[in-house]
Amino acid sequence: MGRLAILTGLRKTELFSLRWAHVDLEQSLITLPQTKSGKVQYTPLNDDAQGILRSFPSWEHSIWVFPSKTNGTHLDSYNFYGRVFMPAVKAAKLEGVTWHTLRHTFASRLAMNGHGDSTIAALLRHSSTTLVQRYAHLSPSHLKDAVEGISGFGIEPEKEKPKPEPTESNMGQGLTKTVAGTVIVPISEESEIV
Repeated sequence: MGRLAILTGLRKTELFSLRWAHVDLEQSLITLPQTKSGKVQYTPLNDDAQGILRSFPSWEHSIWVFPSKTNGTHLDSYNFYGRVFMPAVKAAKLEGVTWHTLRHTFASRLAMNGHGDSTIAALLRHSSTTLVQRYAHLSPSHLKDAVEGISGFGIEPEKEKPKPEPTESNMGQGLTKTVAGTVIVPISEESEIV
């Protein structure tokens, strides 16, 4: 649940009260009908967030993404916070971490990914600020691209594998030696043409 909060920037009550009817995995979008601003707002989903939501079996038996044991209501966010979240924070020996820290992490990762204040404010849905109102014209595709960058934060990219040196044993594996002694390597979709 914490990872989903970091990937979406949703507030605690928004996340816990989320209904499956408001999750559109085809459009990569969450609709928030009741928000702090009093207006309907939307949160784009990146691929990781979609994967997490797809893994939850609650859609089979509840209207809630995070149902209580009875399925009639959603999980109580305050109960979960005190019973599960804070003990996990203490066990990890993290100081000063609250649920709102996850929302700050969302914003920090956007900033470290090079996104400007207007994009970050729009994704945090700070509708009461002048900045968000001034930049409300940001396109949905721009906001979706912004949240995609959060998934790989802190993960090192795979290093490119070196091309094999031609030997007598690998000449039949796509490497061809020419009369001049150079090697012809077949071009694949992954090859770079310089």
